[in-house]
Parts: sequence; C-alpha cells; structure tokens
Amino acid sequence: MIRILLADGQELVGQITRQMLERQPDLVVVDVVRDGQTLVEAAARELPDVALVDISLPGGAGLGVTSRVRKASPSTVVMFMTGYDEDVCSRAAIETGGCGCVLKNIRGSALAQAVREATAQAE
Repeated sequence: MIRILLADGQELVGQITRQMLERQPDLVVVDVVRDGQTLVEAAARELPDVALVDISLPGGAGLGVTSRVRKASPSTVVMFMTGYDEDVCSRAAIETGGCGCVLKNIRGSALAQAVREATAQAE
C-alpha cells in the first residue's frame, strides 16, 4: 500500500484528488492539508511514501517546502502538481529535491501511475 499525503490550497481540488487516488486498491491518502506548515507537520506524523503537493501551496510556497518535508520524513518522495507549465515545474521540482511534476488536469489513472513510478524510483 502506497501512503500519500496530499497538499492543495483549494479544498475542493484536494478532496477530488483524494477520491481519484483512493479508487486504486494500492493507494491510500493519509491526510489532505491546505498549507505548507500543516504539510510539514503531517509528514512528520504520517511518514507518507509520497507527498503530492500543489506547486503554489500557501504557507510554504510549494517548491520551497521540499527540504522541510524531507527533513520531517526523510523517506518521503515529494511530487508536485501544477495547473501551468509541466516542463518548467518538473525542472524546478528536481532542482529543489522533488521527483517531478504532473499537471492538475491529469486523468486519475495516470496520476496513480505517476505516484507508483515516483515511489518505485525512490526504492
């Protein structure tokens, strides 16, 4: 079972993303948070396999939260979501220690596969 911590500043987006991911039998969302500080606290508490983070997350500003999450939970892979340019986001994510970025308009099955691949790369 892959444990996912989801962080998105928009509650509706976070809940819909949770529902999409939890349709997969091997994925579970351990928490949905709305800001950077709560993300770091939840990472320390839940020790997720993956933190799926909105790149423009309030209170920790998306990309800037990577090192704080990794300090709180060293084995957690940080993956970003964006509604903008995936290539720019992916480069920035990797430069800050994340594993990549997906567009927010991604299909549920493709998002689940991206999470699986990010987890596999970390092993």
